Amino acid sequence: MCIGDNIIFRYEENFKNGTLFIFDISQYRTYEGGKIEYCVLKNIRNGASLDEIIHTVENEFQIEDSRTGIEALVEDFRNKSIVV
Repeated sequence: MCIGDNIIFRYEENFKNGTLFIFDISQYRTYEGGKIEYCVLKNIRNGASLDEIIHTVENEFQIEDSRTGIEALVEDFRNKSIVV
């Protein structure tokens, strides 16, 4: 799993209490997210496995049983070709 070739993302902490901007430069699309989505993308970029990402999210954000939500988020990223 990796970030798509035509994807650029940036997290702006001071914009709307923290906003992730995802740009698909080939399809001219822009998506927004929050800090958890940024954490997931950052970990994918760094080569983390799905289990490692889930562990990181649960520890950083004190969320229990986040597997279903993270799996759904990654699937959404795949459907939008943000993650391949």
